[in-house]
Amino acid sequence: MMHHMIAYTRFEYSKKGILYAKIPDEFSPSIITHFSAKFPLFYIMLEYKGKTYVQKNNENLKIFNDKIEKVLKNYESFLPDSFDFSKDSINDWDIFYDSQYIKQRKNTKLFHHFIPKKLKHLGILTKEFSSIDGNKKLTEI
Repeated sequence: MMHHMIAYTRFEYSKKGILYAKIPDEFSPSIITHFSAKFPLFYIMLEYKGKTYVQKNNENLKIFNDKIEKVLKNYESFLPDSFDFSKDSINDWDIFYDSQYIKQRKNTKLFHHFIPKKLKHLGILTKEFSSIDGNKKLTEI
């Protein structure tokens, strides 16, 4: 189950070098360890059931009994403004995603088969679902 949560976690980013997300399903501290190793320059914040887990690469995991919005404000207040963060690095992923999407190979049935049912209605896969228009008739395809 851990690989599902890693694959379906969508981060938002703050201007001070914090990547944060809410985990709707099962959680394990190894998930945040994975992301902190993958993104060593960023603080990683994950909220699960009202608790916020924070870790940066090579630091200990911190657990707060507050919502992610409150912890995010706390961390942003003491982090410097000099973090070199450009949205271009995040937009590179969007460019890659758009370059891999081939309209002629669109297979919505297969796409929906691989998305877990409990994640379909949570709104965390907006980029993936925005590329699919399921309201077309067979004659329009």
